[in-house]
This record gives sequence, structure tokens and C-alpha cells, in this order.
Amino acid sequence: MLSIWVLVSGLGDLGRIDEIEPAANAGYRLAETSAEASHLRLPLAAVQGIAYRLAGALTSLDALIARIRSDTIDVPFQQAWHSFFTGLSAMSRSDLIAAHRSLQETVAHLESGGGGRMTKTFARSWLAAVTGMASRAVDARREFAPIEWAAHDAEAGVWEIERFIAEAWTCAAEGATSQAISIVRDTASKECERGRPAWEVILLQTATQFGDPTTAERLAELTEHVQGPRAAAAAAHAAALAAGDGDGLVAASRRYEEFGDRLAALDAAAQAVITYRQAGLRGAAMNASATVERLAAECQGVHTPALRAAAAPQPFTARQREIILLAAQGLSNKEIADRLTMSKRSVEGHLFRASQRVGASNRDQLISILQGS
Repeated sequence: MLSIWVLVSGLGDLGRIDEIEPAANAGYRLAETSAEASHLRLPLAAVQGIAYRLAGALTSLDALIARIRSDTIDVPFQQAWHSFFTGLSAMSRSDLIAAHRSLQETVAHLESGGGGRMTKTFARSWLAAVTGMASRAVDARREFAPIEWAAHDAEAGVWEIERFIAEAWTCAAEGATSQAISIVRDTASKECERGRPAWEVILLQTATQFGDPTTAERLAELTEHVQGPRAAAAAAHAAALAAGDGDGLVAASRRYEEFGDRLAALDAAAQAVITYRQAGLRGAAMNASATVERLAAECQGVHTPALRAAAAPQPFTARQREIILLAAQGLSNKEIADRLTMSKRSVEGHLFRASQRVGASNRDQLISILQGS
């Protein structure tokens, strides 16, 4: 059973989705005939479900969850596992309120009744990430703080990735979008070295959602190796963002929505709004804005960097906006410089030029203009 578990996890890392179900089914058959292995069907289902999420195979994920629920009615701690799988499904489909509720329940059940380190780490990481997706910066940082993670534990590889994704969304909620991009880009580089292309895809997709225009070439390469709809949608998104192609961004948004990732669909559509506005295409921008509004309502509480940027025309550059958002949290110029890996003088220069743009005489006025725009 443990060998099957490792095999399924490895196939997911590689994006070889067609081979996962036959391998996993051997484990479920074993669970039905062996009392010693029966309880391991739950972590097996967890790694199988995560593999489907990576690939964007969300229909397969939902079918798996339905199956595991019917098979584990009398399993100890089944309520924690059911909340875990419900949270995974809701997060994958960008239902943030349902995901937050289910993942909070999972953490509470595991803390009160025990449970494995793997499930606790995943649940806490996902909880911090969905809280960051809603731009609840203080809550996201609080959820992120207790995540169990050992930096030098070779067995913690995929847990480590989820922790970094959660950290990136937390930073994005705090306004430090360039730091969020650096986190997921650096993690993607490590996963390239480790030979886990499916994780590379979701990391580079996240960077693209944050506005990184440099991911297109690698994502195009990954479509040759990773099965499932996510890789192709992410590659199309990255190529359109790099080219400033509003129509391509709208098409990428549709591809994401087709397989169920509504948050990524929203971000691509929001970036299309910005691109159309910059090109003076008001009608196209209005059409894309309608898509953004619909997806935002469906995602329930989402407030990503792309959505914030598309909400209204901004008088500030992306870097100025990022610095002002951090200033709004009470950070000093030195603290902002440390956070964004730049000099204090550069921060001061950005604030000065932003003030000149809008006629602000101090930081409070700048913050008020940004928040009111």
C-alpha cells in the first residue's frame, strides 16, 4: 500500500494523469481485503486528489471525493477527512467561503483528535492561501504562522511547496506582489531541478496571475510533459500576458473556467481589462469587466492583485501601488525596502514620484487616494 501511495504521488508530480487511476485502484482493492492497510486509503485518496488538482482534472477530483466519502462512513476521524476533501474541492474550484469553512473545520478536528502531519500541513497551507486570495492580509498571516514545516526535512517536499504558495498569497494580500512573484518563481526553479513538472505548472501559473510576464517560455515547454487542461491554459495565459494580447487573455480565461479554476479565469480576465484600457479599447474592456464581475461573485470574497488593479484606472505604476499598499499597513520606508529587496532611497523616489502624479503632500494623502480610487 505504501508503494502504491508513493507511485500515485510520483505520477501526480510528473503530470502523468492517465496512469494515476489504475495505480490508485490497486490500493483501494488492497484496502478492501487487508485490515492493516484499510486506513491508508485516506492518505492515498489525498495524494490522488492533489494530483488531479495540479493537472486541472477537477471532474476526476469530484468523482474521487464522492467515492471516498461512501467508502469511509465508519472510519475513525472520518469527519476530519471529509472536511479535508471538501476544502480541497472548494479551493480547487475557487469557492473561497466554502473552502475557508471546510479547512477551518479540518484543522479544528485534527487539532482536537490527532491526525497526521501531512493533512495538518496541507490544510493549514490551503487555509492561509484561500484567506490570502480574499485579501484578508492580517488573517492570512495569522493562519500562515503555525504551519508545520521543517526546512531540511527531505520528506517534506510537497508540503514545502504548499507552504510557499500560501506564503505568496499572504504576501500578495499584504500588497507585496513582487515578493509573492519571487517566492513562487524561486520555488518553481527548485521543482524544475527536482523533476516535478506538474508543480512547476501551478507555481508558474500563480506567478502569471500575480502579473509576472516572464513565464511563457517555460510553461510552453511544460505542456509537452504535463497532462491535463491546466498546463495548456496556463501557457496560453502566460503567452497572452507577455504579448499584451487582450483577446488572448480572454481566451485563456475561458480555458481556465472550462475546467473549473474560476479564480485563475478571473485574474486572466482582469488582466485583459487592463490591457484593453491601455489600448483604448473601451468596449472590449467593458465586456471583459462583465466577466470579471461574474467570476468575482462566483468565487465569493475573492480580491486578488489582478482584480484590485482592474477595479478602476490607477494613477500609479504597479511598483508605486505596491509600495503605497505596504505603507498603508504602517511599514516604514526602511521596512518596505527590506520587504521588496530594494534600497530605501528607491522607495523614497517611488513615493515622491507618486505624490507628484496626484498632487499629494504626504503619505496619508497617497494612501487615501489609492484606497479611494
